[in-house]
Amino acid sequence: MNAQVGFDGANAHTWNSVCISNMPLGYEISETPDRFAAEHMTEIVIRSVGIALLVAAYGQLLLPLPMMTKAFLLVAFLSTGFGLYAFATRGFRKSVKINLATRELRAAKLNTSGATRIAVLVPFADIESIYVRRPAGRGGQATLELRKKGIPSSTCLLRGREGEIASLHQRLCRDIRMAAQPLRTRKAANARLFASRVTA
Repeated sequence: MNAQVGFDGANAHTWNSVCISNMPLGYEISETPDRFAAEHMTEIVIRSVGIALLVAAYGQLLLPLPMMTKAFLLVAFLSTGFGLYAFATRGFRKSVKINLATRELRAAKLNTSGATRIAVLVPFADIESIYVRRPAGRGGQATLELRKKGIPSSTCLLRGREGEIASLHQRLCRDIRMAAQPLRTRKAANARLFASRVTA
């Protein structure tokens, strides 16, 4: 696969803290789900409580209670149930999608079902820098940080092993630089890359 379209070696290399999958116009990097057993269980419990409250909101209407009490319980159970369900399914695994055709980065969080509720789309042109924040102590996780132009604070894109995060950082920076170049320059760079692979 062309280096400008997919992630070469995504399946050949064993990644421990991240998962990489190729897409038609780029690739997706997400944190491995087995690192978040506690968050997974917490989401299931909170989501179940939220669903139980939604069911109870209508079930209490069958009880012999005053109408004002039923109305109060209905509003309280529905608002609390929906709030807990939304909180539980907001996602806890970070994911980054790179679209090299549209030159955009999509940062999101995945829940236990792999769905995304909250995502941020960042054009390559709006990116000030991408860098690796090393772990504070032994056994800690490195983070891949993104800073947008005109915004002093950074956004954490991914968390994982320092070596893997550093490799991803190099690849993302290369792809973003290549995508920013004119089409003729990118074609020449791809031709040189292909020639080097053939002669290696």
